[in-house]
Amino acid sequence: MHQLIASPYNGTLLIARPGSKGGMRIPRALHEELASTAGSSSPLPAWLLDHARTAWSVDLAGAVMRDSVLVRPETRLGYGRATYEINKGCNFNCEHCYLAERKYEGLPWADKIRVLHLLAGAGVMCCR
Repeated sequence: MHQLIASPYNGTLLIARPGSKGGMRIPRALHEELASTAGSSSPLPAWLLDHARTAWSVDLAGAVMRDSVLVRPETRLGYGRATYEINKGCNFNCEHCYLAERKYEGLPWADKIRVLHLLAGAGVMCCR
């Protein structure tokens, strides 16, 4: 699992750490720097090592980009990351849910595929 995620979000570019509440906003040039080496065995840039140590008390010295930082691209329509869990459905009965109880059913398989194609067409990366 990646230690950090660099992602566009709501018109800004952010770096987050899975499981942590805090994050950091970065300029486009730094996001582009990360994107240019994302899948490589290049070491993490010094500025990122410093910020990760300060923000999350994590030492990533010696880590390589492809294993440590997931860099999500900007999408054509500017959407951020979204998830869609393919399962039978939601019964809206979680203790934190504010909606009334619903019948436990989901979309038929063909409609799930259609939703995934619509998301992909909008620029949302699937299966990543």
